[in-house]
Amino acid sequence: MSAVRNVSTAASPRMAAASLRSLAGIGAAPLALVLDPLRLALFILTVITISRVHQHYPALEKFRPALLLVVAAVGYAYLHPRYLTRKNVLRLWPMRLVAALAILACCSAAFGISLGGSALFILGS
Repeated sequence: MSAVRNVSTAASPRMAAASLRSLAGIGAAPLALVLDPLRLALFILTVITISRVHQHYPALEKFRPALLLVVAAVGYAYLHPRYLTRKNVLRLWPMRLVAALAILACCSAAFGISLGGSALFILGS
């Protein structure tokens, strides 16, 4: 309670931010930007998959950039396994969320208007 009182009566905003960081247990170092080919390929794959920008340019669509990026990411991960986690991936909350979304997508196919259309959509994407 006294630490909260000290934060509220701090003279400068910089001191208040430092006190809040110490309360939360956050270090003063900012997040570092990690640039490696695996993360870059996955980021570009996400952008291409969501925006479908390659479908607007017929010359770019012929190269199938999403497929090339998947092959590049898998190949790089195979050649450099130190960038992959060694622990159970379902212990991490983002992986649990992805698994839950996949299960929900498969379960909701039974309640779609067209069962064949829903299954084709899940298999196609």
